[in-house]
Amino acid sequence: MLDVIPAFKAAGAFSTIGRMGTKGVTTLGDLTKTMSRASGRRLIQLKQAGHAGLNSVKQAAANAGDRISPSGLQPEFAGASGVGGESFVQNVKNTFQKIASNDGIKKASKVDSRDITKNNNQMEINKRYSDIERFRERMGYGKYSSDSGNTVACIKINDETFYGVNSSISYESKMKTIQMRRKWFKEISWAPPKAVKPKHLGYTQSLSHAEAHSLLQAYEKLGKMPSRVTMYVDRPTCGICLGELPIILRHIGVKELIVYSGGRNEPVIIKAIK
Repeated sequence: MLDVIPAFKAAGAFSTIGRMGTKGVTTLGDLTKTMSRASGRRLIQLKQAGHAGLNSVKQAAANAGDRISPSGLQPEFAGASGVGGESFVQNVKNTFQKIASNDGIKKASKVDSRDITKNNNQMEINKRYSDIERFRERMGYGKYSSDSGNTVACIKINDETFYGVNSSISYESKMKTIQMRRKWFKEISWAPPKAVKPKHLGYTQSLSHAEAHSLLQAYEKLGKMPSRVTMYVDRPTCGICLGELPIILRHIGVKELIVYSGGRNEPVIIKAIK
């Protein structure tokens, strides 16, 4: 009953019963029936007043909780078996105090949006790592191993996923990507930040890594990249990529690359060099 009656008026219902008497009340069920008979009209009025405002509810509920005590009830009710006397009154007071402190309103109805975002983000991370595992299986590359020396990366843009692999993952991959690597070796302006213009692919090893492969595949197909891209890689991103990817990002128009790698849940942020 207390759930449907505004807390700040409930004390008035007890007062009404106190004036009319509670003779014969021995259980909580009897109390409910008595309140229904004694103050039906009062309850309807209280329900209509239930939207008086949260601040008023909090203040009045706190006041009501302070006023309720066994001495305010009929003697036969205060000591009745099945009701609990002091214990029952304390439970009622606790209910009012909880409402007054807003615990029963805010905590029950408001979910922290940060928790939702965090959970959704974790689900996305797990999904992308699983996608990489399935890609490996589909391509026959075998499961990732830190000793294998091969890497798979993926990015998703406009509902399309682009997988990149390092050139040594298979002979077919090496032959398939050689032309792409040679093309971008010539087109990208490496110096600065490099002190001098690289003489051959050996000086730009990031072009043979999975991270660059996935980015360049997407750029070649889409023509325009978003300013921010999220990438997932099954191997921890190496120092070579951390040093050279900012140059590639500048060339393809990506300002920031968010990289989840090596099964980690915390990303590395790589920004395009200016």
